[in-house]
Amino acid sequence: MFPYENYLGRLKRLARKPSNQVSQIVRRIVEQQHVRHISGNVEVQPGSLHRHEHRLGPVPSQLANCTQYKHYEMSMSAISCMEGNNCFVINANPVVIRNICSRHRQTFVVYEQFEQSESLYTFPLPSSAIGIKRLHGLSGALAVVDISAVGQKCALFRLEDAFVAMPLLHSH
Repeated sequence: MFPYENYLGRLKRLARKPSNQVSQIVRRIVEQQHVRHISGNVEVQPGSLHRHEHRLGPVPSQLANCTQYKHYEMSMSAISCMEGNNCFVINANPVVIRNICSRHRQTFVVYEQFEQSESLYTFPLPSSAIGIKRLHGLSGALAVVDISAVGQKCALFRLEDAFVAMPLLHSH
């Protein structure tokens, strides 16, 4: 199924009656935007939306006095620091996003790397060739990068004493 088909279904549900459907849909979208504005969702960069402001950290010293968020939404993807939904690829390595920070109209992610990465299997080809990796031990050290460096979303599974990261094809 294509992303536009999903969105078309959302649009169809916004119409309440069979007459004047376009005007009904427009009114519902305007209402939703108004509610987002009131609820504290902030649009810092055009086409993006910061959601769920919090003060729970972690915040590295170079980002002191930043505004923290749990969720960042762009046109075709979303980045989250919520556990179970926070594994992404940065610099070709799976990482765990710990926080999303905004300061001076610029957005950063605070992330933690794994200490060791290897292929989950080697036959018929190394699994790392298609992005599937077995990961050992979170490093405990936090790093910061601009949100534009965040790559593909991954599913993170526990496997015995390690984790397995598998890139997702469709992740909105």
